[in-house]
Amino acid sequence: MLDEETKELASKSIYALNLNAAELQKKRKNAWIEFEKLWINDMSSQFDIATYSAIQLEIKQPFCFVNYHFIQQLMEQ
Repeated sequence: MLDEETKELASKSIYALNLNAAELQKKRKNAWIEFEKLWINDMSSQFDIATYSAIQLEIKQPFCFVNYHFIQQLMEQ
């Protein structure tokens, strides 16, 4: 859990960098939708987050960090 100072800093950064712009939100959502398709069709039973992340970074997959973040959260549950 983030402390209040960190939350405020994150919020200011999001605003300053315009990270919640509609176009960026759409691109992040599309990245997640594409990952979900891959997960459902191919990977759910034999997923390795380190390998997936390395491949995504190597091919410069847009917003791969979004998927990495959500995968980590899912795996911690």
